[in-house]
Amino acid sequence: MKCCLIGFLCILYFSQTQAQGKFVVEGEIAAVYNGKYMYLWGIDFSKMNPEIHDSALIKNGKFRFSGTINTPALLASLYLKDVKHFFTQLYVEPKVVRLKAIPRNGNGTPATAQIDKSKVNSQYKEWREKNDSAKNEVFRLYPLIDSLEKAGADSLVVRALQERLAGLKEVLLKKEIDFVRTHPKAYLSLYWLSYEMSGSLSSRPALLNGLFDSLNPALQQLPEGIALKKAIGYATGIQPGKKLPAFSIPDSTGTWYSLDSFKGKYILLDFWASWCKPCIEKMPELKELYSSYHHKGLDIVGISMDYDRKSWLKSLQLHQLPWVQLSQLKGWASPIAGELNITYLPQTILVDSNRNIVAIDPILPAKLKELLP
Repeated sequence: MKCCLIGFLCILYFSQTQAQGKFVVEGEIAAVYNGKYMYLWGIDFSKMNPEIHDSALIKNGKFRFSGTINTPALLASLYLKDVKHFFTQLYVEPKVVRLKAIPRNGNGTPATAQIDKSKVNSQYKEWREKNDSAKNEVFRLYPLIDSLEKAGADSLVVRALQERLAGLKEVLLKKEIDFVRTHPKAYLSLYWLSYEMSGSLSSRPALLNGLFDSLNPALQQLPEGIALKKAIGYATGIQPGKKLPAFSIPDSTGTWYSLDSFKGKYILLDFWASWCKPCIEKMPELKELYSSYHHKGLDIVGISMDYDRKSWLKSLQLHQLPWVQLSQLKGWASPIAGELNITYLPQTILVDSNRNIVAIDPILPAKLKELLP
């Protein structure tokens, strides 16, 4: 499963006069949570902002975050660890945003947050309320389908649920596309398109490009707009039937590898990171594929999006992956991430010996069985 799923829009009209700079989030919560930590995690698909991974101690029923952003708004997750029902999202802006946790069923367990005097968050809330039923059904179906598949449930039942899930995702996607087309001056139309580079439009670069071109020129010329246009260009080239750009990356010993270093009929590039739980969960499947098809001509090459060398090496030691592992150790700033349009993890790209792209995530055993019988 991807680390990121479906994005939800809110409305923020871009203004040249809106300054980027310091943000402040001030919150109130039931005093029963005094002494616990509230966490704020920025979700920046434009890659234009500093990383926001912060915590704040709750004192006297209050908590506070501050930092800087370089864009007019930034989506962030707000949550309490070990508190089952408290997770919400809001947009931080270069100003003070105040919020109050809302108890669930009056028992003091926060379920959402009421945000004071923030147009963007009010509109985001309105958008979510209109689409919550479909969104909640999507999030319910993902684990249900996964559990049924693992339990060996009737394939017809699973297929029906998968079709239901696909239909709901298309409904939500259509609403979001309609929003972008009818709000070409909305900054968050640009923000949403940046998100969907790693979501529902990742395999539809032509549609993505058309939506980008429909945006107001002022949005297109922002730094994040220029970056998105560049990423769309990469995505257009990273599709089945296209040739993968040449690259060279070192392993943990400093030995450099390119695709020409591998002699297999097919090469499976596995993009992962030590901090990515879905990546770790996928490793047994990759080991099984390697065991079944390596002798028939399949090579696997792991390319890590890690920042920290120690964490990367520790994970390699722990999981004992029998194929070559490479990393530029620059995380999402790694040149390979931009060149190959790697915007989510885990992600896999299958190429042939001539660097022609055969398939993009997901890679299923049936595909390899077809190619390497």
